[in-house]
Amino acid sequence: MMSLPWALISLSKTPIIYGIIWDCLLAFHIIYLLVPKRYAVTSTHLFADGQRYEWSRLKLAKKQPKRRIMLLRKGWGIFGPLPLGGNYHDLDLAKHAIARFYQNDDSSE
Repeated sequence: MMSLPWALISLSKTPIIYGIIWDCLLAFHIIYLLVPKRYAVTSTHLFADGQRYEWSRLKLAKKQPKRRIMLLRKGWGIFGPLPLGGNYHDLDLAKHAIARFYQNDDSSE
């Protein structure tokens, strides 16, 4: 998306400044998507990035980063990682809530 407008700019005689502005805005958007957002853990859902995810559609990643909790969305392939960030105390509480859910889920099956 950052390179396509450059081919069209020369064809349509659009000022180059518009291409530069577009690339800058798109870069800010990409950076914004990579920053972990607020989240909430309930017994039925995880609320993160403004979305609601059912626990049955998430699984814990085998390799966990040090300062985040990494969940994987089932069926999303390489777009599946869902990092949860925060301070140590909040992440510790979230880890215990997530572990409780998966333990309850395993015992019910």
